[in-house]
Amino acid sequence: MAKNKYAIVMTSTDGLRECFTAAFNGLEIYGSSVDVYLIASGIDKEWLVKLPSNYTVVPWEDIEDTTRVGKNRGAAWEVRFYRYRYAARINDDYEAIMILDADSFIVNNIDHLFEQSVAEQRIIAPKNPRGIPIEQVTLDKIGGASSPSFHSTPFVYPTKTYKGLMDDIYLGGLTEDLGDMSTMFRTLMRHNKHTEVIMTKNEQYVLTNWFYIPITKKLVDNKLELYHNEDRISVVHGKWAIDRYTECYLKEPKNQVAGQWRDIGEQNSKTFIESIHWLNENGPINWKVSPSEEEGKA
Repeated sequence: MAKNKYAIVMTSTDGLRECFTAAFNGLEIYGSSVDVYLIASGIDKEWLVKLPSNYTVVPWEDIEDTTRVGKNRGAAWEVRFYRYRYAARINDDYEAIMILDADSFIVNNIDHLFEQSVAEQRIIAPKNPRGIPIEQVTLDKIGGASSPSFHSTPFVYPTKTYKGLMDDIYLGGLTEDLGDMSTMFRTLMRHNKHTEVIMTKNEQYVLTNWFYIPITKKLVDNKLELYHNEDRISVVHGKWAIDRYTECYLKEPKNQVAGQWRDIGEQNSKTFIESIHWLNENGPINWKVSPSEEEGKA
């Protein structure tokens, strides 16, 4: 049962627990008023029951789709597309819904994204600086993950205006061998709705965008804030909490750019790593399994 006007839907396995807990802790620390639906696979049940009451854990099995028989689709496909299938189920319970990758962390109140989406009855999505410009895009050009003009997550859609969109994206995923980023964009193009999307500045800092402008951090009223120039960041995308990925993030600027860009990229990497750990050390949701629970498994 809905407790708020807005909802977030994500899918994850236990391997990203520290990552998505940082998103949850961000929601709690900055006070965003949303319901959270976590489609969970293999996540410790003792940990899951400790989530706040406005968090709903959706068993993976409840989303499984027998119509996929004969389709060559694996776990990565399920992680991307099951969230659209579930969002369609709860569409009428909310004014706006956000699809969010589990490897994202939140460092701001994000209610304004939902509020703008509802007020303007338009989708809100972060601009993809590597994508094809919206005025030049055609359906046949949209295929690879970097081709669309905007990212597929985090995006917010107003449920009344875009009723049926989630089902269409899911069905597109069944029929086309593309990721959800391209499938979402192509679905909107088929309905001639892609130009209606409000593209925010890229708050995800995906790919190499975080190499070039220093990310600064502040503590305001004991809450961490991140800034990209003068713009306060809301969402950061990436597996910044996982050692094998952070090792690559720290090396990537050195491998790809030189001079001041390398130095900025290396410092930004450290800032993101510190930030995701700050969220999990200061937030109310403990990403770790307690010693007593570990002993109970032995």
